[in-house]
Amino acid sequence: ERGVYNGLVKVTENLSSTNPKVKKFSESQILDIFTKACNLSIIDDIGWNYIDRMHDFTVEISKPQITIPTGYKWLDRMLNGGWLAEGKALYLFQAGTNVGKSIMLANLAANAFLAGKNVALATLEMSEIMYTSRIVAKINGLDVNTLKQHTVQIENNTKVLKSQGAGTLIIKEFPTKATTVSRLSAWLEQVERSGIKPDILIVDYLNILHPGREVNNTYEDGKICSEQLRALTYQFKCPCISATQLNRKGMKTENAGLED
Repeated sequence: ERGVYNGLVKVTENLSSTNPKVKKFSESQILDIFTKACNLSIIDDIGWNYIDRMHDFTVEISKPQITIPTGYKWLDRMLNGGWLAEGKALYLFQAGTNVGKSIMLANLAANAFLAGKNVALATLEMSEIMYTSRIVAKINGLDVNTLKQHTVQIENNTKVLKSQGAGTLIIKEFPTKATTVSRLSAWLEQVERSGIKPDILIVDYLNILHPGREVNNTYEDGKICSEQLRALTYQFKCPCISATQLNRKGMKTENAGLED
């Protein structure tokens, strides 16, 4: 209650200020203030006691690591089985412009869906219809430009997929560079309230998220958004897969780093 009250005072003072030097909060900043206030919790776990919980530790590390296959054997080998099912992990594909980042993410969404997993896909660049078209084409082995000629086949195949145990795929369109991770969190909560627990979150893509506050450069922008996305995987206990766009220098570098 105190957090909400302080947030209300902070926002009210900011928006009612007549000082020209005071920069007014944006809608996304206001949302972040109240989201953080409502998510406050009292920590009642002091942490892992090394001596008292050593047996718990040995039991835990003896358990097989639960992963979600990516749908690509070469990638599963690199990831020791696939995406970490329990979350606490952010996976990023990096590439330059117009080389297939969205196609890769769409294919990964389709693979997880066909494997019986619940996929929540947030698109910040394409419409829901356009993204669905790509996934429909992938699943049905069709040319994306000829889908209207195969509507009956597509609907029949979808019924078959449902009977064969396909998962759930939710595709949601958000405004480019105006959507914060807090807004994605609110959407995921709504998805869970509808009775669907996401197994995988896919965000297309990192660089066109809004960090929720003013930043000095694109590096800091991406750093903040990636940290917030990874925190989301703790909250919803599912892995997040996204992509990041390389700058011109990075596109010419064999092993691009964070500065790219």
